[in-house]
Formats: sequence, structure tokens, C-alpha cells
Amino acid sequence: MHWNAFSNHAMAHEVTDSSSRRGMEHCMRCMAPLLVFPVLVCGIAPRALPQEVSLPPDAQAQLLMNVLTFDRSQREKLSKGIKVAVLYESSIRSSAVIAKDVAKALPGAAELVHSRVRVVNMDMNGKADLVTRLRDQGIQIAYIAPLRASGISAVAQTCRAQRILTFTGVAKYLSQGVAVGLVRQGENPRVLINLPASRAAGSVFSAQLLRVARVVE
Repeated sequence: MHWNAFSNHAMAHEVTDSSSRRGMEHCMRCMAPLLVFPVLVCGIAPRALPQEVSLPPDAQAQLLMNVLTFDRSQREKLSKGIKVAVLYESSIRSSAVIAKDVAKALPGAAELVHSRVRVVNMDMNGKADLVTRLRDQGIQIAYIAPLRASGISAVAQTCRAQRILTFTGVAKYLSQGVAVGLVRQGENPRVLINLPASRAAGSVFSAQLLRVARVVE
């Protein structure tokens, strides 16, 4: 199933309160693309990616927005539009490139789930305090690009303290407190969920998502 069809089903069957049991069962079947969606359909070859990032940025953006439709805490935010911070280090080329591509893809990905997104690029090489920037910008979601100088655990903890759900394309960051990983397994995308971290950020993922994601307790 194409991402567009998947997104429409997700919003229709998971986000609305009038979902029937039959609709929920159908929604579960629609979760299959999380495991079988071809990575290369996005038009970006995996060999062009940094070694630590396995899923192309536009596929990450689409997966991120689809995951949010299965988070009960995000319903109202999705209907009104959300603010996403893209955290990166300008001194690291791979970090800046991934951040730029994810930021570019997010608005279109939001449209597929009938939402809107405002992207705020945050250079971690800057001198401004991250806590202050996140608070002042009213950030609700944070995507973390590959970082070197910044401590991932500290960044993740800062976001959790402000109830900001964190995403990344770097699988190993989940062991350092990032909530959701958007990766490639073989030729297919895979969602990784650090359940304690996501709950600490206030997220309530549906059973449908948790059944198909790889959950880290």
C-alpha cells in the first residue's frame, strides 16, 4: 500500500473517536507498510546516506508523521498543526545534510496525514541554551540528526523534561534516551520505540503501532 493510502486509513481509523472494532482491525492491516514499504521508492539510494543513518530523509519524515497518528497524545496537536525542531550540528556535514533534507520533507509528509507542520532548525553548535530555545519556540516534536559534540543523553533528557517526543534516524541513540527510531531493516523501514522514554515525554502509542514496532523496554 502506498504511504498516502496508509496515512488516510491511519487518520480515519485511529485518530477519530468514532472508530469501530471493524475499522480498528482494518487499521491494523494498514500498519503493514511500516514493515514492507520499499525504501527506494523515495528515490534516494541508501549508499548516499551517512553510515549511521539507514533510512532516507524523506522516508523518515513520512514515517515520523505516520507514527504521530498512532499517538493518542498528539490528536489535538495534529489537527491544529505541530512545531518540529530539527536538531543538528552545522560543523558536521552529514548532520547538516540530513537535517536539511528531513526539514524539507516534513511539510509534505504532514499533508499526507491531513496536518500541518512548522519546522524550526536548531544548530547545536550555537551558544544559545537548548532549554530556552525549545521553550521559546513552543516545540512539540524534536528530530535529532547525527550529532558529535552534543551529548545525546543530555539532549534527550532536556526534551523529555519539556514533554517533547524525540525522533532520530540513528538506531543507537535509543539506548541513550531518544524515544523513536526511524530505520531500515533489510529493504524495509522499521519503527523502534524506547517505551520508557516515549511515556516520559507524555506519548501514548496505540497497541496497533506497538505490535509492529520493535519496542525497547
